Amino acid sequence: MKHIFNIKTLLLSLLLGVGTLITSCNDDDDVMKADALFRPIIGETTIGGQWIELEWDRYTGAERYVLTLAGKAVGQTDSLKMEVETDTTFYRFEGLEYDTDYLIKIKSIGNGLESKYYVVPTITTTDYPTKLKGVQAIDNKALVAWDDAGYTTLNLVQVVTSEGSTQSEEVEIANRALTNEEQVSRQVIFDNLEPSCNYIVRAYINGTYQGKKVFSTAAPEVFEGAVSNLRDIPEEEAYDMLTSSFYEDLVAEYPDQDITIVLAGGQKYEMTGLKLPATTGTIKLITGLSLKGNAIMEVASNYDIAGNVGGFIGEKISFIDHANAPKSSGNFGGTYLFNLSVSDTKIGTMKFVNCNIKYKRGICRIKTGADIDNFIIENCVIDSIGGYGITNADNGDADILNIKVTNSTFSHCEKLFVSTKPSAKLVNSFYAENCTFIYNMKIGDNYMFDFNKMKFSSDPTLKNCIFGPGGKDGKAGAISGYRGEGSLTVDNCFATKDITWFIAEGADAPSAPIEMNSTGADTNGTFENAANNNFKLLINDLKNVAGDPRWW
Repeated sequence: MKHIFNIKTLLLSLLLGVGTLITSCNDDDDVMKADALFRPIIGETTIGGQWIELEWDRYTGAERYVLTLAGKAVGQTDSLKMEVETDTTFYRFEGLEYDTDYLIKIKSIGNGLESKYYVVPTITTTDYPTKLKGVQAIDNKALVAWDDAGYTTLNLVQVVTSEGSTQSEEVEIANRALTNEEQVSRQVIFDNLEPSCNYIVRAYINGTYQGKKVFSTAAPEVFEGAVSNLRDIPEEEAYDMLTSSFYEDLVAEYPDQDITIVLAGGQKYEMTGLKLPATTGTIKLITGLSLKGNAIMEVASNYDIAGNVGGFIGEKISFIDHANAPKSSGNFGGTYLFNLSVSDTKIGTMKFVNCNIKYKRGICRIKTGADIDNFIIENCVIDSIGGYGITNADNGDADILNIKVTNSTFSHCEKLFVSTKPSAKLVNSFYAENCTFIYNMKIGDNYMFDFNKMKFSSDPTLKNCIFGPGGKDGKAGAISGYRGEGSLTVDNCFATKDITWFIAEGADAPSAPIEMNSTGADTNGTFENAANNNFKLLINDLKNVAGDPRWW
């Protein structure tokens, strides 16, 4: 039975095959036509600033292709829509907008049929080759600058993503027609921005787009303790507001607390004679985030203290001369930063960080029986200081216990660190590291480090420092090095070949030299332009080795 079934099956198959052969011999008009076309698939895309070119493969039955394009340039209300037809397998859209998203679709047409659309992933044209420079941004301001371009308008938007949304949108902040002055200076500052936000600035010439820059504002600064923020005080009001009563009111409001006073960069403030009120807290003056550099303190007369003060810190401040005490007058104007005059008072820590201090008779003088526990200078430039020096315990009962200076430059200082009145008091420590000293001290028997008869609990130390010649106004001369009880530790310090040590009349050798390695060159061979306060090192072997790191 199995064998018979197989024969029947074979006969049936042969009959069906004959039917198929007969059908295949019919006329072409009877051939079944395809009911659809394949969608064209984009194989290659090339993009420019104002054009997009696409290529695709041709499929059987396709005679021509229809392409549609849609997109909306930033700042325009209507979308650009375009539909074209071609019988080639490539097409170039031209006359588009820079930096704009476009949606393109393509379909095949042939033999009375058409395919479904193939949707091209969103294409963005390239941006205009702008002459806008990188934007400098702080927490609430941004400086936009450009090369010579003739811009007439800048448009600023904030990029915002609403809560729960994955799409961002642009919110216009300013559309600024540039003044003649701004066009000449080629820079603009946008104010009143929000911290930690994303922005886009776009440039235009008479309405024609000229490119953009994307930037983000910084996070707001966070300060410890109480804060008095003066950054938004009008310039004319801010100048003379740092009076005794200002400090007294702050300390009264925040008794025995750390207080930070935030100043505006580039703003000038007047520093007049006043006494800081007693507090166990630290009073800190600091320039907030700024596009204009340090706040500028014009010193008319010095700070003093009325009682014990936990600490004073100046950070990112430029202390300069005052119109009533100009640098051209005697002793560079004759003013101090601090001139302590109240006996039995003390400052816990006096510290200057990232400051420029110029044109002072002295920086910290104690003329009575007052004390400072710690005097610290970090990353500062000190220039043109008169005969009372950087620190001066100018009284037999005065005491500056610990002195530390690092990563700083000292130039044209007639005195440096001195104790002009002999005292039996103890200086715990003196430490200087990575500092540059040049053109300091008057010519003669003047010591750079003069602690007279004061004693140290540990040897004073100079480490990784570079010294140039002494003298005044760039005229080199012989000076003295160190005087004090005990020895001076010198570790990896260098001196220019033209430094000379003072030899007293009738003596055969200097009495107070500092033994150091030689830079192997004189001042001009060691520094780029010392006469103009440019102490950039010319000797590669000294870079990352010694001296103030700002000159490496």
